[in-house]
Amino acid sequence: AGSATVAVQAEASPEEEKAYLEAFDLLKNGRYDDAILGFEHVLKNWPEGAYAANALYWSGESHYVKRDYQKALDNFLKLIEQFPDSTRTPDAMLKAGFAYEEQRKTAEARRMLQRLVNEHGDSSAANLARQRLELDRAKFQRTTCELFLKWYADHRAREIADSKGQPAVKIEDLRQLMFGPLAPEDSKPVPPSG
Repeated sequence: AGSATVAVQAEASPEEEKAYLEAFDLLKNGRYDDAILGFEHVLKNWPEGAYAANALYWSGESHYVKRDYQKALDNFLKLIEQFPDSTRTPDAMLKAGFAYEEQRKTAEARRMLQRLVNEHGDSSAANLARQRLELDRAKFQRTTCELFLKWYADHRAREIADSKGQPAVKIEDLRQLMFGPLAPEDSKPVPPSG
């Protein structure tokens, strides 16, 4: 959790501060729907106010806790775009990465976490992102090794691996053994990314 008054952009009016603190209290008490309404009230009335970045962040957190990952992501991305210099931005990037993961958008999650590391490398959020990225890489490596061992135990796979053919041909033969023939739409060349 965090402090209710971190990442204040400018001097808040007493009304804005009161509205924000009321919404934050609702969040702390687990009243997420009411907290979301409170943060939306702050954002509607003070869209560039002292607590706007915090209101976006905590509204996103409230949606995240409710497992409404798209709405959480919308809040985090809006914070990142509108308040790039906020002290909440690294945390919003981390949680956006997590929200992408929850939506099974792995590539977007990795891009967001890597962006966080690149742009805010000294932050505690970036340290958590590094850990997550390293775990993902280790998981991928373990899965690849497990698949290799499973299929190498197969007599035909071992024959292909041990053959003297070109590496690209051996890889394609192993791919077909493991996954079957390509569907027509999968056999089209993949354009280079960039």
